[in-house]
Amino acid sequence: MGDEVKTTSQGFRAATIYEVAKRAGVSTATVSRVLSGATKGTWKRTARRIDEIRRIAAELGYEPSWKARALARGRTGTICLLHRCESPLLISEFWQGIIAQVYSALEGVKLDVQLLFFPDAAESLQANRRKLMDQRFDGCIVLERIDPDLDAVLRESAMPVVLLNGAEKGWPKVRPDDFGGAVKATEHLISLGHRRLAFLSQPIVGEGHFSFWARMEGVQYALKQAGLEPPTMLQSDPAEVIARMFSPDCESRPTALVVYHTQWAIRCLQALWRRGLRVPQDVSVVTFDDVISARISIPPLTTIDVPGEQMARKATDLLLELMEKPAVAHESDMVLPERLVVRESTAVSPH
Repeated sequence: MGDEVKTTSQGFRAATIYEVAKRAGVSTATVSRVLSGATKGTWKRTARRIDEIRRIAAELGYEPSWKARALARGRTGTICLLHRCESPLLISEFWQGIIAQVYSALEGVKLDVQLLFFPDAAESLQANRRKLMDQRFDGCIVLERIDPDLDAVLRESAMPVVLLNGAEKGWPKVRPDDFGGAVKATEHLISLGHRRLAFLSQPIVGEGHFSFWARMEGVQYALKQAGLEPPTMLQSDPAEVIARMFSPDCESRPTALVVYHTQWAIRCLQALWRRGLRVPQDVSVVTFDDVISARISIPPLTTIDVPGEQMARKATDLLLELMEKPAVAHESDMVLPERLVVRESTAVSPH
């Protein structure tokens, strides 16, 4: 058979670089240089020879393996997308949009993405530590937060890292202006005549995400600037909160609710409906994250649109810049504005 490519029961197998080199009468190093595009200075009369090697490689069906390319270039062509979440089934609408946008942006520059979940467990830390340390990734985008244990692993890996929608110091990051968004939401309610507001969220774990504190402080700031009382702060199940706040013997029931995110806001809508309260006639509701469920709820929710897709694009661009220019400032902090989207869940205060 000579130089012909051998066959298997499945058909033709891919040729090796040695077979291409033998057919072309050159070294394997020359084949590698030609097919990787590093042909400058290979021969004085290169054009015809380069074309011949490429033609032979195509005829034999040879394709360089990703491992070989990675060794030659010092890169794997794969980016890690790390989410501190228990399971893919627990990813919210907001994060689904961000993840999809990161995948799209990286596919556009011919990079692969591997999504890793990093729940708070010792065995998870050890398993993912091996993956992050064995140089299989060219860079990493971390979603939401970097805890001390993960911080240590990422620093030891020495690969470029960008934090998306987090605020931990010491890392380049892209995040939303949650404080400014909360101010916009509160000012909207004040403009409708609301004077008694409540801020609702699920119970925070540990110190909580930076968004919780930024949103809470934004509501407090806007009320203070308007000369109004601070909001009622509630961290409990919506059914319990609504039952307590809107009981007949409650003298200071709020006329408007600022809710931490859409999933919690929809649960508030259900709890208010069960108590016979109308939104927005009796109570106005505004929330964060302009996801599909906010648009199709009854009534459709007034939201603060957190720019998830824009954040994903900016974080991807920043990571690519760090990969090409490691000297870029490590503490860069990009804060993107949020916007108010008014729908039918807010109206003039009933009193």
